[in-house]
Amino acid sequence: MLFGVFIPLSNGHTHHESHACRWIPLPWTIWAISYGGLFAALGSVALCVALRRFARAHGWDPDAAWQGGLAGGFAILGGFAVLIFAGVVVLTHVESAEITAKQGQPMCEGLGLPMRQGVGVGA
Repeated sequence: MLFGVFIPLSNGHTHHESHACRWIPLPWTIWAISYGGLFAALGSVALCVALRRFARAHGWDPDAAWQGGLAGGFAILGGFAVLIFAGVVVLTHVESAEITAKQGQPMCEGLGLPMRQGVGVGA
């Protein structure tokens, strides 16, 4: 689902920001989705682990009902998501470094301000 949102946001933002500033190797949406996905996946796994420890500390068996098994299954999927998004974050940094090295220009977000004489980013 994030991938389906990622591509249109990235393309639209790149086009918009290229008019507001010089040239951007990677728009902020790519950074937000890669780090946001990683933090969401880490949070889901951490929440599952914390709730299981809380249940055991209070003498409950988290695997006694089907809900515990379902939560464990989703935690395993969250673990896979952590690995995938960690790779996405690394690849985002690598791609940004390669693009910046080829272009020789710094990354510039532009803040969406119009470029006028003496006004805007980079003016």
